[in-house]
Amino acid sequence: MSAQFPQYIPSPQENRHLFVNPAQRFLSLSAHKANSFARESVRAVERYTRAMPHRKEAYWAEVVERVKCAVSALFSIPLAALMLIPATTLYCLSACMGSGRFELVEEGNGKEKPRGKFIDVMSLNACLQHPWSPLTGGVEVHTKPIADCASRVEALARVIAGKNPDVFLGQEFEDLGAQTEMIQSLKEKGFHYFLRDLGSNDPIRNNSGLFVASKIPLREIDFVPYPSEDRAGLAKGSNQGALTFTVRVNEADLRLVNVHLNYGEGENNQAARNRQLKNHVIPLINNPHRNAAAFGDLNFDTSSVCRIESGFLETIGNALEGRTTCSDEGKHILRGKSRKPGGAACTDCDEKIDGLLFHKATGFKITSLQVKPVRRGNQLLTDHFAVTASIAPKRQFI
Repeated sequence: MSAQFPQYIPSPQENRHLFVNPAQRFLSLSAHKANSFARESVRAVERYTRAMPHRKEAYWAEVVERVKCAVSALFSIPLAALMLIPATTLYCLSACMGSGRFELVEEGNGKEKPRGKFIDVMSLNACLQHPWSPLTGGVEVHTKPIADCASRVEALARVIAGKNPDVFLGQEFEDLGAQTEMIQSLKEKGFHYFLRDLGSNDPIRNNSGLFVASKIPLREIDFVPYPSEDRAGLAKGSNQGALTFTVRVNEADLRLVNVHLNYGEGENNQAARNRQLKNHVIPLINNPHRNAAAFGDLNFDTSSVCRIESGFLETIGNALEGRTTCSDEGKHILRGKSRKPGGAACTDCDEKIDGLLFHKATGFKITSLQVKPVRRGNQLLTDHFAVTASIAPKRQFI
């Protein structure tokens, strides 16, 4: 059975062109600034699609708000349309400058050996997509103040620092501005190494949204893209894949994989997730003689589908199987949607869709595992729960 899922070992030649050059970086970030202005301006149009409140006082407050939006749109939308021209030009120039897409930021001196004999890894879908609701499910902009923080990114950075992981794995970090702000915030909190996807090699599609912050060096970095035939729906417009690297823990190597599988419901989207796992993710950890673990947003409950079709077989385990990792309350607040008719947050629609995948025969230990909602004060910062695992890699293999 295991022969159907061979282990994947990246060669040095595979990631030779993985990283952006200075010209690509400058053009990508410049294009993002122009594009962000255009997106935020056009959001005024979205506000007209909101349902009008039934209460009289709220109704008239909404009328006033829409009048303000109309005045703003009168001036901002034509300017936004003009800004799309230089944004598109800069994106295309960036793609012409090279084939790289990732940026590795190294600040300060990290230690090869984390504390003790284990490593703390935190994984979180942070819901930091581009602020364009029709294509991102109504995601709120990350720049708004929240609780006692200047922005949602700052609030997330404080939560991450409070958990104090050695390595943080993030999903849905598509917004380059949010990436930059997160890097600046975590630099001040003891993180030295950052890996982000600028998407510079393909200006037409969104980047993968995968993000890494670490206190220890990242080695053997590689990215395994999901080909178009293994994606479905809106994911066709996103450069999805698995981001993988090695860290050194107590004289042992640990291979970590950061994943975000195809989103959307229905048979076609689930079939795409099965292909992504079976063909691309499982081979990265399918080696009983190597410490390896895959974290991330699987977008499905691994206990509710055929394990053979999704590539799990009897050798691959999910430490999060059966555990709630995403709340409908968060979807209602941050994405403007809910599974419950009438718009109220659902109280029984929590999902079990994140994963911590590993080969059962490896022998490394997960010494502790926490799965908790992410809040600052009483406010949810994302719809997914933070997963924090302490892993003790096996030092020797026979």
